[in-house]
Amino acid sequence: MAEAARSGTFEHEAPKPGPEHSRLEVFVGKWINEGETVATPDAPAAKIVTSDVYEWIPGRFAVLHTAYGRIGDLDVGGVEILGYDAESGKYTSHFFDSQGHVTVDELIYDDGKWIWSGERIRTTSEFTGEGKVQRSLHEQSEDGVEWRPAMDVTLRKID
Repeated sequence: MAEAARSGTFEHEAPKPGPEHSRLEVFVGKWINEGETVATPDAPAAKIVTSDVYEWIPGRFAVLHTAYGRIGDLDVGGVEILGYDAESGKYTSHFFDSQGHVTVDELIYDDGKWIWSGERIRTTSEFTGEGKVQRSLHEQSEDGVEWRPAMDVTLRKID
């Protein structure tokens, strides 16, 4: 809307989301996320418990994800926007966390799996249980070549 207001052009008919946008529906709902970080030589495993809410942004072209919870003794949270850019033909994730980090990842849909692919972090999520269970394996890399497990979590849809 802001872009249309700046350019002075408005469409007379609202655009409609395509099937690529509709594919994001699998995320929409309220979830409880439980799991743990993977222990390293520098840090023991830490329990993870968060509440995650995914909801459509008006127009249904993107999904807003808010998360609040704890990793070990640390309060954590963040806001993510998942969307599909028809021009580039790609999904993206823009995540802003409670530690001041901003992450922009390509989000890839591959045979029922969703993969957040970044330079140093990637996550693979798979849905089971008629879409009510989401298992997410997080990985980290120091060099973008060698990857190690970072977190293993399971989200259960409660609404």
